Amino acid sequence: MASLQLAADSFQLCSPRNSPCPSRPFAVFLLTMNTFLLLAAMVGAEPAPLAVDLPSVDKGELAANKPLVHTFRLKNTTDLSITVTEISAGCGCFRNEVSERLIAPGKVVDLTVGMNLLTQPEGPNTWKLAVRYRVESNPPSTGERALQIMAKVKKDVNVEPVALMLLSEKEITGTLTVTDRRGKPLTVIGARIGLKNVTTEVKAAKDADGRRTQTIAITVDESCPAGQYADELCIDTDDPEYKELRIPVRVVKKAASTVVQALPASVTLRFAKEQTTASYLVRLRDAGEKEVLVEKAECDHPAVSLKFAAGPGGASTLRVTVDLNKSKAAGVAFVSVQLKGPKPETIVIPVSWTLP
Repeated sequence: MASLQLAADSFQLCSPRNSPCPSRPFAVFLLTMNTFLLLAAMVGAEPAPLAVDLPSVDKGELAANKPLVHTFRLKNTTDLSITVTEISAGCGCFRNEVSERLIAPGKVVDLTVGMNLLTQPEGPNTWKLAVRYRVESNPPSTGERALQIMAKVKKDVNVEPVALMLLSEKEITGTLTVTDRRGKPLTVIGARIGLKNVTTEVKAAKDADGRRTQTIAITVDESCPAGQYADELCIDTDDPEYKELRIPVRVVKKAASTVVQALPASVTLRFAKEQTTASYLVRLRDAGEKEVLVEKAECDHPAVSLKFAAGPGGASTLRVTVDLNKSKAAGVAFVSVQLKGPKPETIVIPVSWTLP
């Protein structure tokens, strides 16, 4: 009470002009009551419906040869059931698994998230996630819990590009390069992928300027059926610490009968230092010069935004923008453009971006 008395001595509660100020005992009473009300509000505040042990974690320095894996513990603090409706992340590289989507009152479930660090930039990184949920009340209410993981990524061995995307109507070959700058570098001894009609070939290693480089060729055969395919290329090495390197591979085999063509057929954006956004214009043009009408355009990556407009002439123009504020790493994505004219069809445009 001594601190309250001291505060009251310096406290003046002044009323409007020509009105007397309240007495000192009344001022002490007001200050005391306000303090008790504030403490009561803090004590009586209800916890969030979905509590998380350590919502922000720092994993320290991690070598890129192993994936980042972390488990968050989610607790239902209510007397109602809670349903986890979505796990979203600013980076599309995250994978997640919830032990149970429906969380009973007072129960704790595990949310395990993982990421291939080979696809992430070297140095300090911060990744943000959001757990969206629904409280099964009447009526139901919704909420969101923010999560954060920090780590410093160390890359002695690098693979470029961090993800490979191949688009073609016929046979096509793409390449990946493995670079090791250590004193005793590794050697790639094999490469495997689970996609049919896709083959790999490991080229001979080259040593220069204190580093070793090896190229891996990936070929999509012309006999591959039209469609979209995704898998990981598994790169085997002779180094126990880097026994297996995994790189995402996505293939779009186009049907030759497509009426509308995207020009260019794929988009590659190269960011300069300090640049955070980059855009590219894609023309959608009909071979017979008919009017191209876009119904909607969507992308599977949160860093990619799209706008479209009619013109020039009978063509339509699509603007593809990548925002690095939503993805701190190089990446690949697919843009799907649904057309309503000259006939209903879907055009798939691969998009990739690299960092300086």
